[in-house]
Amino acid sequence: MVGDGEAQEGEIWEAANTAHKYQIDNLVVILDVNKLQIDGSTDDVMPNGDLAEKFKAFGFEIYYVDGHDMEAICRTMDSIHLSKNGLPKAIIAQTVKGVSYMENDCGWHGNAPNKEQYEQAMAELGGKA
Repeated sequence: MVGDGEAQEGEIWEAANTAHKYQIDNLVVILDVNKLQIDGSTDDVMPNGDLAEKFKAFGFEIYYVDGHDMEAICRTMDSIHLSKNGLPKAIIAQTVKGVSYMENDCGWHGNAPNKEQYEQAMAELGGKA
């Protein structure tokens, strides 16, 4: 699991290069693309460009999913499990923080909610507080 902000780091690409060189086709990178990181939007901090194209340039087979659709993620993982083609895999998972007061607010990227905020979040997500 790699965040889009984390994908700005060199060790991600060193690992990607190694996975391709050694044909590690059972490696699956799930890239969480929410366009936020601790210091702001990924476009403001350090634009990533097209991450799918970058992974493809590093020899990865690319899959796209809605990062909120667990059935789609599981189907994609099942499909990947059957693919023995010598290519590492990258799943591009588009996501949005699913709580109203957290959406598009990078301040929530590394902070925990207080008790009231937690209860509101759980109510919005349909869980038990």
